[in-house]
Amino acid sequence: MARTSKPRPISIGAVHVRPMRAPSKRCADWYWRAVCYVAGEEKTVWVGRASREEAERTVAALVAGGELFAEKQQQPITTMRDLLECWVGSQKQRADLAANTYRGYERSSVRLVKAMGDVLISGLHRGSLERYRDQRLRAGAAPSTIGLELQVLRSAWRWGQDLGFCPHHRLPTPRLPKERRYSHHTPTRGDVATVLEVLDGWQRLAVLLLFATGARPGEVTHLRWEDVDLERGLVHLGRHVGARKTGERTVPLAASILAELAAWGQGKRTGLVLRGEPETARSVLGFYVRQACKRAGIEHWTPMGLRRLAEDELY
Repeated sequence: MARTSKPRPISIGAVHVRPMRAPSKRCADWYWRAVCYVAGEEKTVWVGRASREEAERTVAALVAGGELFAEKQQQPITTMRDLLECWVGSQKQRADLAANTYRGYERSSVRLVKAMGDVLISGLHRGSLERYRDQRLRAGAAPSTIGLELQVLRSAWRWGQDLGFCPHHRLPTPRLPKERRYSHHTPTRGDVATVLEVLDGWQRLAVLLLFATGARPGEVTHLRWEDVDLERGLVHLGRHVGARKTGERTVPLAASILAELAAWGQGKRTGLVLRGEPETARSVLGFYVRQACKRAGIEHWTPMGLRRLAEDELY
């Protein structure tokens, strides 16, 4: 009999399902064992020969029905929080999923749970999704970001349908506003100075750092105080957002920007430099810059325009 490749393990909430023995002459399926940890001890909750999909469906049905973890009185999967948390746990086990993709799923799931975690799976309808859309738009999220979050929700929903958690109907798709046309305009030094007069707080500091370093917006919003050396006038970029494009690098800062950084960090020199949630800050920074350009009466440019300006200055 030809040797079959070992299937990937499965994680459903606190239950881990692992392939233990290869197919035999009598049965073409792997032998699976599902375990959980109760009071620090491993407990077997199901064993059997099945395909990967059948094993996942069988154990998920036991979890959803509340038949496992009698000692812990685990509740069945009934709310959107239950569904999203179990789905994210299952995605973490995927060998074919890139780490950055998983982190994106995780971030989207956190936002979805915060907004509609207590909604019953059976009660999710168009109104729930439209309220979520409106809430995220008011928070300054881009339509494309909201669309990705709703796509994550649909993926979790389909996963739940396959395992018997969710009703077998398609989720409605709320209408999203059209994305504003992306501006490829590169600002001048004068444009930046004009906008800096309008901005204050973390938005002003973000624009200063982007212009001074030529960094990508995500690199600045993820910047932490341990990456900043005020005494030597250096900042280390790219450490917390991966090195897929530019990579990690150290950049010198002008004395005027160092002074603003020092004043901003008075009393707090740990954690994020700009504070807040990095991805949210990156998403809304463009909105603040656009509003500042409008108030100043100049042509609109985006935070990425500062990177092009920094490159022009270097040349």
